[in-house]
Amino acid sequence: MLQTLGGNPRNFKKLDLHSLPSPCFVIDKKALKHNLEILQKVKHETNTKVLMALKAFSTFSLAPLISNYLDGCCSSGLFEAKLAKKYFTGEISTFSPAYKKEEFHEIATISDHVIFNSLNQFNLFCDISKKLKNKVGIRVNPLYSEVNDLKYSPANLRSRLGIHTNDLKNINTDKLDGIHFHSLCEQKFDPLKNTWDEIKDIIIPLSKNLNWLNLGGGHHITRQDYETDKLIDFLKDISYKTGCQIYLEPGEAVVLDSGVLIGEIIDCFKPNNPLSPYMAITDISATCHIPDVLEAPYRPALLNEPNIGYDVIIGGPSCLAGDVIGQYKFETLPKVGERIAFLDQAHYTMVKTIFFNGVKLPSIAIWDSETNDLEIIKTFSYDDFENRLKMRNTYNIFLESELLESEKNHTKSKFHIIPVPLEKTVSSGSGTSKGPDAIIFASNELERYTGKSEPCSVGIFTHPTIDCDQPIKEVMNNIKEVTKEVSSQNKIPIIIGGEHSITYGSINGIFDGLKLKNKDEIGIIQIDAHADLRKDYQNEPHSHASVMYLLSKESYKIAQFGVRAISKEEVENRTKFDIVYFDGEYINEGKTIKLPKSFPKKIYISFDVDGLDPSIMPATGTPVPGGLGYYESLKLLKSLIEGREVIGFDIVEFSPIPNINAYNFTAATLIYKIIELINFNQ
Repeated sequence: MLQTLGGNPRNFKKLDLHSLPSPCFVIDKKALKHNLEILQKVKHETNTKVLMALKAFSTFSLAPLISNYLDGCCSSGLFEAKLAKKYFTGEISTFSPAYKKEEFHEIATISDHVIFNSLNQFNLFCDISKKLKNKVGIRVNPLYSEVNDLKYSPANLRSRLGIHTNDLKNINTDKLDGIHFHSLCEQKFDPLKNTWDEIKDIIIPLSKNLNWLNLGGGHHITRQDYETDKLIDFLKDISYKTGCQIYLEPGEAVVLDSGVLIGEIIDCFKPNNPLSPYMAITDISATCHIPDVLEAPYRPALLNEPNIGYDVIIGGPSCLAGDVIGQYKFETLPKVGERIAFLDQAHYTMVKTIFFNGVKLPSIAIWDSETNDLEIIKTFSYDDFENRLKMRNTYNIFLESELLESEKNHTKSKFHIIPVPLEKTVSSGSGTSKGPDAIIFASNELERYTGKSEPCSVGIFTHPTIDCDQPIKEVMNNIKEVTKEVSSQNKIPIIIGGEHSITYGSINGIFDGLKLKNKDEIGIIQIDAHADLRKDYQNEPHSHASVMYLLSKESYKIAQFGVRAISKEEVENRTKFDIVYFDGEYINEGKTIKLPKSFPKKIYISFDVDGLDPSIMPATGTPVPGGLGYYESLKLLKSLIEGREVIGFDIVEFSPIPNINAYNFTAATLIYKIIELINFNQ
């Protein structure tokens, strides 16, 4: 069993374990900052670059904080590289034991450094990397390691990681920018120095042709007993002797002792046998949540464990007989409902969790022990479990069955579909999270020709689905980033919801992408059964019932059509924000509908499907009688956008009804017909 090297409780004794869901990973920002400050001190005093190893910790909500201190990330393949590019700043260094041909070009496009593991891969991909201006490296196996467990020793004769030093003579060093080696695992300074002493006579003569030297990871720099001063002197020395930029790639050291895993006792008993110990079953599973307990194996430290007391074996809720975390002491026998916390659980935990046995994954929370601010950033549900093995739709691209290859090209397409399955603030009914998939699937039964034109001939590109498992503000930022990028290229974003809240992120992204000066340059045409003008709803300012209030407050101009359910507060807000409106009853009376001449020329259409009459669209959470007809809606939109520029639109609040597909086709057809209207108008 490996020695437990982490386990400093730091400030976690102050954390109220009952203030969080169970199970739950909790990261302390103050503890994380403490580690980052140590690493920053090392890099500043030595001019070393420090990259965080995403394999150990990838919680990207903390990316801005980490990026403020470190120089970038190191990744182990395509997905980690993409995560680093999307959320972190700085350099991206990618190493993989072997790159797949179909993935390599994308990896090399994203990465700054690409490190190869073998001469075969170096010869196969080096020229591609050079064309993409990568800094190319080769990993070397020093054949020296002080790690006793071969499972964690990357530098032995049987290791698959890196070429042996005597193979360096077979590489074209004119193409080589750097050398990478890694021989450590949770170790202090001396093993690093000893490894360097083994290979320095080979590396230093080569260094005159190199730009950088990467010393890998496994350095426990932030541990209390680490000899940081020796490391600083050492890094200065090898930088001087080699003339190379030195890199370190800590993973564990970045988050050491900055996280705990909270759990709850759900049963405690003792078998009727004097040889059998007390047993406690918790909602934490070694198998599913902290697999290194079984893989290493090791025994994680328990918060507030006494030196003497009752011996209790703590096990998990899965059916695996070996799902046992370890034997621990308790002052009194644990009771059902009691909370416990295992220490040093930020690294190699969240990145390795699995859904074996359907055991629920722990939530993830960020805590600041200095201010006591606490935010739950991620929870898991049955849907997450189901979706792992769920058969994907045959089509996940809008109208894919009808599109030519050139018509679904990202760069050439005029229209960009952005699926956003948000369902966080719905107040009646449910199912908006399933809306985008249902609409996209149905679109593939449509004809490309409408009877008047082929709207798709200008191109329709479908983006990856926006991740809606994050806090709602983060979802809004993600929507904003995508629509900003699309609009900046003079393309038209089409957002498929998802609840109406998504309009806020979409419009603000378009505003930024078009680089407009004032938000009142954009007019919103809102077709809806509801005004959505509440200041907040159920204490959520980003509620679907508040989206137009938020946008009005930011000075966007709004014209509402078809509203049939409105509160007194919303009537007052119409006056406050000078909102144009033609309610359902007014439209039904056949009166003239015309936008004021002062209404902006740049138009965004927000079409809540409950704006349609429930007789043709019951697939929504809050249907209201007296809505618009299908052709009536299209005729209305045609008149409203005439002489104006449509800069984007959304279809929201669609909740598919199981086993009834007619309404899926209605929504998909509506999107395609609005595309046609925009084409004709422009």
